[in-house]
Amino acid sequence: KVCFYKSGDHKFSGHRLIITARTFKTFDALLDALSKKVPLPFGVRTITTPRGTHLVKALEDLQDGGAYVCSDQ
Repeated sequence: KVCFYKSGDHKFSGHRLIITARTFKTFDALLDALSKKVPLPFGVRTITTPRGTHLVKALEDLQDGGAYVCSDQ
């Protein structure tokens, strides 16, 4: 289970997803699904750790129980 937050929006309560190889075959499929759930002007293009230190580039980079920030940049 992973929680995704909207970049720059402290009022967005986050969207929780269960990430498995079965639910999301590719990283792009995850970005598409998040774009429908996290309201960003240009959809979700990048996912980072909360402080922006690590850019998530693959499903394997996500940690169970982790929190991540979605951005359209």
